[in-house]
Amino acid sequence: MKEKLFDLNSRRAATVAVVTLGDKTFRIARVVIAARVMYSNYLSTLSSLLHDAQELNKGAMTAADLEEKYRDKVNSAYSTLQEIVALILKSNGYEYDVAWWDENSDIEDLRNFIDSCMSKDNMEVKDKKKE
Repeated sequence: MKEKLFDLNSRRAATVAVVTLGDKTFRIARVVIAARVMYSNYLSTLSSLLHDAQELNKGAMTAADLEEKYRDKVNSAYSTLQEIVALILKSNGYEYDVAWWDENSDIEDLRNFIDSCMSKDNMEVKDKKKE
């Protein structure tokens, strides 16, 4: 019987996102499924919050209702983003240094870091010009 071996730990052919923040540069070759699922859930929560905020503006919901519904989710948004960044870093051989990230980033940096890493595998579509 003939065997063909595949080493999925070798990321030589992977697209690598090179992300710089402050004095550090991260080379991200792998974004694990768990990080993608967590981020998708995070974005769904934000989408629901936006929808309900629009309902608040229409008078279909009170501010108290909106606050009660999302209090825990909004309060945990920052920690969720930290968990996603930590997961991405760990899966690429980096340690997540809480103190460094707290001193060198804000919530927007966390989102941008995650977006940069997750979008690395998106294929660019270029229009071919007829000559």
